[in-house]
Amino acid sequence: MKKTNKILITLLVLVLAVALLPMVFAAGADYEAKTGETISVPLDLGEVYGFELHWEDVTSTNPGMITSVSGDASQMTLMGSIRDKGAFYFYPASSLQKSVFILKLGVSGSVGSTCTVTVPYKVVQPDSFYSETLTKTFTVKIVEATTPTEPTTEPTTAPTEPSSQPTQPSSQPTEPSSQPTQPSSQPTQPSSQPTQPSSQPTQPSSQPT
Repeated sequence: MKKTNKILITLLVLVLAVALLPMVFAAGADYEAKTGETISVPLDLGEVYGFELHWEDVTSTNPGMITSVSGDASQMTLMGSIRDKGAFYFYPASSLQKSVFILKLGVSGSVGSTCTVTVPYKVVQPDSFYSETLTKTFTVKIVEATTPTEPTTEPTTAPTEPSSQPTQPSSQPTEPSSQPTQPSSQPTQPSSQPTQPSSQPTQPSSQPT
């Protein structure tokens, strides 16, 4: 009877595992990126007095996928700097405030490649002033690059051009058909010269007696 119960329990566990397996894969990775891209992973530090991270401590289950490790300290409120080997921050710049360090990872690989990344780092808590090691773990997946979609159809017709040129006047402006009329004859001249007397004045026929 006990053996039967164990077998039934084992079968039930297997059935549940098979049923949950698709859900695990459907959940996907924590971060997806195309090959050659850089992902940004925030490390929420809270209100701490110190933070320390060495690049060489960042590990991956698929080492070839992680091509570079760097950081962004734009949200840090501690004094310190990013160096060649890691990030080192100690003491608040003013009052104690929340800090966030952005871890940047360059990724590369074939489509569908996945890996689990582990990031150990140290923080100094304000209540104890002792360093404490914390760990952030996440998964990364390489996805296919998408290409911009081009329009599938071209305009069916070109813009309509005017069917004819602007109408020109059918004829030139009318010129006068004839020259202005000139007088038909010259002014009339007098037909004869003024009449001259026909004879000389009469002289007396004899001398006085």
